[in-house]
Amino acid sequence: MLTRALISAAASLLLATPALAASTANLQFTSVNVQLIDLDTDDGITPSVSFSSGSSRGEVTYSFVRPGSSGNESATFTGLFGAWSPGTASVAGDFGSAVATLSGSGMPSGSSLSASGTATAPGDGFCLPGSGGSNTCFTTRASYSSSVDPAGFSSSFTLSPNTLMVFTVDANIAVAATGGGRTAQFDTFFFTNGDTSSAGASLAVSGTGPTGSGFQSSNDNRSLFADAFYDFGSGVFIPSSNSFTGQLGVSFTNLSSGDLTGNLTMNFRVSGTAYGDALLVPEPSAWALMLAGLATVAGVARRRRA
Repeated sequence: MLTRALISAAASLLLATPALAASTANLQFTSVNVQLIDLDTDDGITPSVSFSSGSSRGEVTYSFVRPGSSGNESATFTGLFGAWSPGTASVAGDFGSAVATLSGSGMPSGSSLSASGTATAPGDGFCLPGSGGSNTCFTTRASYSSSVDPAGFSSSFTLSPNTLMVFTVDANIAVAATGGGRTAQFDTFFFTNGDTSSAGASLAVSGTGPTGSGFQSSNDNRSLFADAFYDFGSGVFIPSSNSFTGQLGVSFTNLSSGDLTGNLTMNFRVSGTAYGDALLVPEPSAWALMLAGLATVAGVARRRRA
């Protein structure tokens, strides 16, 4: 029985691998469409809209922490020709990546954009035994974030008289968190951190009221979140995922005989974190005992074969 216990204990320490820890998020918007509906076909005015200000922007970050080292990277792009100018920003490292992209001709219609990221936690975290039952732990984690703002903070527009503008985007969003990390902060129990992943998208228009006075606004948004959690009964992290495929849209109405101005705001972003294990490292005396036990077992086995 002692022999089996020694073998089992040593094997669990020598062969243990960290639990899978990963976070992924992907947000894509295609078929950006600006539809203009003529509300008075007898006024002789062709429906039109012009976007006059703003500057596209994308931003990505990636970071990691592990025993003895850490790092972070970031990148941005800023549209050179105003709102909806194409651009790409990307970063990548050993434990993750992030990408933000806006493509098209520089106009809302026909543009597409994406924000994505991945993170896998480093697997070399550990805890050292401390006094009074508390341990000194060196944890690991990796994080990412990615965002695209086609018009920066906002883009102003001018809409022709007696016109309804309908602004829509086809959305495809997915987030997943598949593991996590355990931290043996005390001898008697450990804390758990489940991986997380999130994505959010929002559209909003606002401006002068439809009749030329007052105020009007329209908004639509979608937020997704995934977080893995630790099941103490089974001893594993339960993965989590979420997704959305559909359309987001806003509208702006001009019922007056003159042009109306408004503002369009769009924000798209993803983020996530993956955590690694930081488990207790046995004291040297414990290692010596187990290694001595294994040596004894090996010797007995050789004598029996002889």
